[in-house]
Amino acid sequence: MKILIHTIILVCMLAASGQIRAGTAKVYWDDPKTFTDINPGVESRAKFIERVKKAIGQQFIKLAKKLPEGYTWEIQVSDIDLAGRVTSAYWGGREALRVLDTFYHPSITISYLVKDQAGKIVAGDKHFDLTDAYVKKYPSKRFMQRPFSYEKYMIKSWFDKVLLPFVENS
Repeated sequence: MKILIHTIILVCMLAASGQIRAGTAKVYWDDPKTFTDINPGVESRAKFIERVKKAIGQQFIKLAKKLPEGYTWEIQVSDIDLAGRVTSAYWGGREALRVLDTFYHPSITISYLVKDQAGKIVAGDKHFDLTDAYVKKYPSKRFMQRPFSYEKYMIKSWFDKVLLPFVENS
């Protein structure tokens, strides 16, 4: 019983101090077939596109939870240029695979709106290019071996350093 009472008090204190976050995101997609680089290499194109949409979409949804309660973040993804490039040079032309190097940075073009609890727009841009210019340094190579980690880290860096502080100060 004591634990329940302490938990309720803690939740009330967090809510009163604005520490509870529960924003939401809605992600919309233009036709991925028109994107700059969403080349799968050896994987089925349709399955690869679905994996990209799922990974990038989940990243937006995860980050939206950092927004104040009741805020919504609407994102329209209109272009993606994945990190690296697809080449078959390494396997004698038999199989194509994505090679990550410093020359081929990720970029994602989005339009977005952030709305408060009352539906008032507090931030937005009609054509915004997310690039790795928002990333000072990528984490360890081990971390970056996860699928679409460069793109997800780029989105997170921009959100944490630019968008979230802007929303919190508006």
